[in-house]
Amino acid sequence: MIPRSEVVSFNYGLLRAMEWRRFEIVCAEYLRCLGHEVMEERFPRVDAVGINILSSGSSRLFSVSGCVATGEPVDGSYISAFVKTMEKRRVIEGMVFSVCGFTTRAARFAERHRIAVVDGELLCSRVNTFDLQMRTAMIDVATDADYTTPTCPTCGIKMVLRRKAGSKPGQGEFWGCMNYPRCRHIMTFG
Repeated sequence: MIPRSEVVSFNYGLLRAMEWRRFEIVCAEYLRCLGHEVMEERFPRVDAVGINILSSGSSRLFSVSGCVATGEPVDGSYISAFVKTMEKRRVIEGMVFSVCGFTTRAARFAERHRIAVVDGELLCSRVNTFDLQMRTAMIDVATDADYTTPTCPTCGIKMVLRRKAGSKPGQGEFWGCMNYPRCRHIMTFG
């Protein structure tokens, strides 16, 4: 019989299956497991930050974190926007998590601006160094309820699959906010 500690692992396939908001929740939980006090941003989002890292035992902002769950590596434009947010919030260091990693240029730019970059594979390997209880808790957070349907970044609620009028099934599909027509935010495939 294989010990459970060898069976329970946090893997890259799970990260790839997550929608953006669940990835952000997982990153916040990871930071908590490392002993940080974190506060997640409310909706609607106004900048590139999803997680605020507070000074231990206080409500003072210490650092900020961004989470990118797209199918492409993060490029320099995201990191540049993140730097501007850091300056606006008056923090001198930050952290960006990305499921699919970073372009070389973005990683170098981030390093010059005291931004730690953590790609999906590195996040998985770090979580897998946690003890069994913490690792299991991370997997539970990752897979709780519907973790694949996108969340509207404006409203913070799950989106619904829609199809453009006159389109055939499987064509012209997109994710639309459940609050339509009040919220017109959409996400397309690809």
